[in-house]
Amino acid sequence: MDISNIDKNFAAEKVSWEKATVYRLPCEPFEICGLLSAEPGEIKRLPDEVALQCNEPLRQMYVCPSGGRIRFCTDSEKIIIKCAEPDMLPSPHMAFTGSHCFDLYADREYIGVFRPDTSGSGKHVSRKDFYTSQGYDSLLRLHGHKMREILIHFPLYSRVDEVLIALDEGSAVSPPAPYKAEKPFVFYGTSVTQGGCVSHPGNNYPAILSRWLDSDFINLGFSDGGRGEQDMAKYIATLDMSALVLNYDGNVRNPERLSEVYEPFYRTVRDARPGLPIVFATNMFDYYGDDFTARGRDLIKEIYLRVSAEDKNVYFIDGLAAIAPYGGTDTCSVEHCHANDLGSWVYAKALEPLLRKIIFNGGL
Repeated sequence: MDISNIDKNFAAEKVSWEKATVYRLPCEPFEICGLLSAEPGEIKRLPDEVALQCNEPLRQMYVCPSGGRIRFCTDSEKIIIKCAEPDMLPSPHMAFTGSHCFDLYADREYIGVFRPDTSGSGKHVSRKDFYTSQGYDSLLRLHGHKMREILIHFPLYSRVDEVLIALDEGSAVSPPAPYKAEKPFVFYGTSVTQGGCVSHPGNNYPAILSRWLDSDFINLGFSDGGRGEQDMAKYIATLDMSALVLNYDGNVRNPERLSEVYEPFYRTVRDARPGLPIVFATNMFDYYGDDFTARGRDLIKEIYLRVSAEDKNVYFIDGLAAIAPYGGTDTCSVEHCHANDLGSWVYAKALEPLLRKIIFNGGL
């Protein structure tokens, strides 16, 4: 059954490349943010040599461009994305629109998701062959011919080898306004930080914070890959950033192991970046009643209280407490482990006042 034949709101608009100007990214005046490289075939978040020193899940996830953004201004009413995605495999607990699709904001307003047409009509890939295809093209329309600032988020859980953008022929295109915050936030964490399991990329909590704070960011969240290794700490310490948010305790399931890696990770970054604000942000889900989330939270808070006696640039956010007023795990997660859109929004809401003061008040 093709639901788009029943409810036309599920159908993707047919893509027409007629009277369109095509740009192969990266190119001016399009700004690409949040990625180490956006070159075709080299789109990734980390240097290869760093990833190869880390765990196997991270080595798989660092080529997923979570946190990558395309920014520009245009008066085009038609925006087309064409992408090469070689690994379009469905996830049973995450919306395809979050894991494999780009989304679009215009003047900070959410417009929609660039999603493939799987109806089997026209030139579009049929449903039965879709997951073996090498990519797709998709069109979204803006109403009214005027200049707008465009923000497009990359997919959260799919390798992307190439991106093309097409605009109305003759339309104006120019660079975006600079972010208000000069330096990016860096988020190091788990699958929740990477974006599991929000409905579209712009609903990931680092992306929400970026829009609220008008700040660049780098997403170093890796499904089962944020484990506090020293190689990652040393790499993160080289980044020029406004603040670092650590949210990886959910990937270090052994309390003894967490106690071994957490403070050394922090100290490696601190030794290289003496004045950098560092936020200890704990996991927000209880993992099917497992009490490790609470024990991990207590351990991290103990470390925070100890180091804060000598370091006034460390801060603490309690993930369990953040979601409690909103129904906790029952309403904020997909399966007691990954955030839905509400959980991601709630976590962003908990972090926003602190990060706003860090950026715009020079610290607390």
